[in-house]
Amino acid sequence: MVTRNPPSHSYLPSSDLSWLLCSVAEQDEKAFDELYRQCSARVYGLVRKVVMDAEMSAETTQEVFLTIWRGGTARYNPNKGTAISWILTIAHRKAVDKVRSEQAHRVRDFSGVSRTRMLTTTTYPKPSLPAARAQPLLHA
Repeated sequence: MVTRNPPSHSYLPSSDLSWLLCSVAEQDEKAFDELYRQCSARVYGLVRKVVMDAEMSAETTQEVFLTIWRGGTARYNPNKGTAISWILTIAHRKAVDKVRSEQAHRVRDFSGVSRTRMLTTTTYPKPSLPAARAQPLLHA
């Protein structure tokens, strides 16, 4: 009889993840560590597909787990779906929010640069005064 070792990247069954989420809701740090260990790679992978920037993806992944730790588990209902689908839904929403925020930031920066460039590069015609009237203005 040949026994196989489980793959190192195996995930807990959904019921175990639900149990971990319930424990995290009670501020159980060990449960949070295990939840992070089991789900962070999948969360990061999903976020990376949406955000595409490694640094922002890592930051967004941390935000997902911070949301869970700070009481986000109060909204989890095991009757409405699996724990991993709930976690990945949070991850996707945060990733989309990050992309939208970055786009809005770029638009604001671009429009600000455009206005500044227009103000500094626009030349206005100088009023033309008859030579006789311009002379006294220069000496005044």
